[in-house]
Amino acid sequence: MGRSSGSAGCVSGLIAWALILEWTAKAAHISYLSALGIFIGAVFVGYVLLSGAASALKWLKGHKACQHGIRAGARGGCQICLAEADRIENERKAQAAERARRHAISDSAMRLRGMEIERLSRAWLSHIEAYLQMDPQPFECAIAELFRRLGYEVVQTPFSNDGGKDAIAKKAGKKYLIECKRYAPNNSIGRRDVQVFVAAMQDEKADGGFYVNTGIFTRTATEYAAKNRIDLYDRFALPHLVNQAYPVSTDASSASVMCLECGAVTSMPVLDHPVTGVCSNGHSVSSKIVKADFRIASSSDVPYCDRCGSPMRMVSGRRGRFWGCSRYPACRTSKPLARRELANER
Repeated sequence: MGRSSGSAGCVSGLIAWALILEWTAKAAHISYLSALGIFIGAVFVGYVLLSGAASALKWLKGHKACQHGIRAGARGGCQICLAEADRIENERKAQAAERARRHAISDSAMRLRGMEIERLSRAWLSHIEAYLQMDPQPFECAIAELFRRLGYEVVQTPFSNDGGKDAIAKKAGKKYLIECKRYAPNNSIGRRDVQVFVAAMQDEKADGGFYVNTGIFTRTATEYAAKNRIDLYDRFALPHLVNQAYPVSTDASSASVMCLECGAVTSMPVLDHPVTGVCSNGHSVSSKIVKADFRIASSSDVPYCDRCGSPMRMVSGRRGRFWGCSRYPACRTSKPLARRELANER
């Protein structure tokens, strides 16, 4: 319908111009072709005149006097205008360089944060006091990491309904079970609890077991464990296990923090809350590394960001689910799901 209307309009227009040319030819007593030639010539002359006028206006605009009264000053005739243009360009370049410098410092500061959290986490786990202050689930993860450092391959079981075992460890072709209890100093574990652990060892056909407890064991529990290939670690023996895994205790009380203004690295205390200080160049520095950032490796934990050390969260994207840093958009690090996690997704 629209195409037919357009065609009809073109035809009507051509008929109208033909009638006008015919009327002009009759009025001027000339032929129809002469009238057509005159019309085409008039159109051409009009086009030339308009193009010339546009070019003239463009030339006049380009040669217009600048604000300093110099003709064509904006085109290079005025030294003051040239200097101003150079100043503006230099400012633009300086701002771009400053943005690049700050971005590089921010990126380096974030990487330093990740490395410091990794270092501090290892240092923190080298002190027995850390284990005595943990909640039950982090305690299980920390003990599993102790045995990993001692050369065992450790796989943790679910936190609840674990069948009487918190982890399965393998070393030199032998299989061991690990049970952990984060008890108060005076709480004791008796023979009955150890018997439950022995039953789990029999179900798993384990060659031995490790029972770790921040309380104490009764005499009957100790005697029963000795007869069933179980090593007991209470609050008095646990420090020896920690010392085996971490022969050298390192300081976890301070962290290296980078100044976001100049990039200088400053040592600042690690507390339960963020702290502020001053770098060597006098700039204010804020450290957001707190004790809660200390992490414990675990096969059941969410991964941590390799760049800034923060825990990651599962994100749904156009191509599926993946791990993204919880500090996004400040940190855009991502990780693919592990094969086990992909299998669970399916």
